[in-house]
Amino acid sequence: MNRPLPTDPRFLRLRLKLGLFIGLGLVLGLSLLLGMAVRQGYFSAKTPVFFIAESGADLRAGMAVKLSGFKIGTVRRVDLNEAARVDVEMAIEDRYMKWVKTDSVATLAREGMIGDSFISITRGTPELPALTPDDRLRFELGRGLADIAQDVRNRVVPVIDELHVLLKYTNDPKGDVRQGFANMNRLAAELRETRRKVDTTLAGIDQLGREDAPATLAATRKTLERTDAMLHELETTIPAWREQATQTLQALNETASTATRTASETERMLKETAPQLLKVLNETEALMLESRSAVSAARTRWPFTGPDVAPVSAEPVKD
Repeated sequence: MNRPLPTDPRFLRLRLKLGLFIGLGLVLGLSLLLGMAVRQGYFSAKTPVFFIAESGADLRAGMAVKLSGFKIGTVRRVDLNEAARVDVEMAIEDRYMKWVKTDSVATLAREGMIGDSFISITRGTPELPALTPDDRLRFELGRGLADIAQDVRNRVVPVIDELHVLLKYTNDPKGDVRQGFANMNRLAAELRETRRKVDTTLAGIDQLGREDAPATLAATRKTLERTDAMLHELETTIPAWREQATQTLQALNETASTATRTASETERMLKETAPQLLKVLNETEALMLESRSAVSAARTRWPFTGPDVAPVSAEPVKD
């Protein structure tokens, strides 16, 4: 029995639409795969490069080969050779071979602490020639987790040993640390005793201030009042003393002036009478000489004989 064809316009050409949708999906999927392949370098020309490792640990086919952090190829093959060593073949894109020199070094590295392993190639000396196909690189085993752990252990163990020694020294009852704590405890006790004494002293000062301070202030006030009275008396007495001193100074000045005038007059009189006085003195001296001569002559005669009296010679007074 033939089923009737659907008459709904939405179902018309359904197979064609479904085929176009599936075909478009396949094309997009193939394009995506092709783009990823191109990006991974599957269609780029590659140069085989080899190196020999002592161990195949962490080495596997398909792992990335990087230069300065950028992927430049992959590991194509990892085999064990006749000398029980590991031959590793890498496929490096030709466009990156200009930076891989004969002195470049391949190193096994890891992304982070637990990331994937990869081969890291160092950039060689620019003056040296580029590596040719089938040449061999020098390989150095990178530091793995075990090496890092061993390095950390080598660094941490001495620190732990020193901590043990420090703790032992700290816990020693006769050590400086324990003795220092004991001294600090004694110092704290002495400080508490000192504080107690200071509190007692402050209490005494407070009591002294409440009891003795008023009496002291009253005595001080009386002393200040007496001092004010004395100052007032001095203020009233000083002007009288100043007046008396002024009068005394004036009298002294007048006396000094009078004495000066008297001295001047005396000097003038001496200057005027000095020649006459000198003349009188000379005449008197001559008269005395004559008198002595007469007396001497008379004594040579009787009855005036007796011991000779030597005349006193004197020079006339000069002007």
